Amino acid sequence: MPSFRHAAATLVDRAILLASAAGVTASAVLSAWGATFIPGSLPRPAESLAKGLLLTLVGASVPHVLRMQALGIESADYSGCPRWLRGASYALMLAGGVLFFLPAVLMFCGIGPAVDGSTLPSTVPGGFGLLAFTGIFSQTWSRIAKTAAAAAA
Repeated sequence: MPSFRHAAATLVDRAILLASAAGVTASAVLSAWGATFIPGSLPRPAESLAKGLLLTLVGASVPHVLRMQALGIESADYSGCPRWLRGASYALMLAGGVLFFLPAVLMFCGIGPAVDGSTLPSTVPGGFGLLAFTGIFSQTWSRIAKTAAAAAA
């Protein structure tokens, strides 16, 4: 019979998984929305959503990091993910990286406007969210799958 500690840890893992899935979804929407404004900045409503999304990232990443430390995991582990999820995660993280760095590349190439810090470049928050939330989601999925496999054995 699982202990209270195990049940609480499972509940925390599932909450992290749910929060990161919502974050991936919101980041994808924000990325698509931001892509329509390349190479400019986000409009006010999207900027508010972006700031909320980045604040939400703290709520998902802190418990994720604390769980990894509690389990002694020192690096990203995707070994419990099915191949399709690993592939989808890598693709989303790659897309997030491209979207995150795109405004800087456009600015350095002279195509995009110079960023002075008063506004958010259109694809930066969505790209960063895709990178972070997808990594958290995949690692948490892997942890849940490996824990379930160990319990079944």
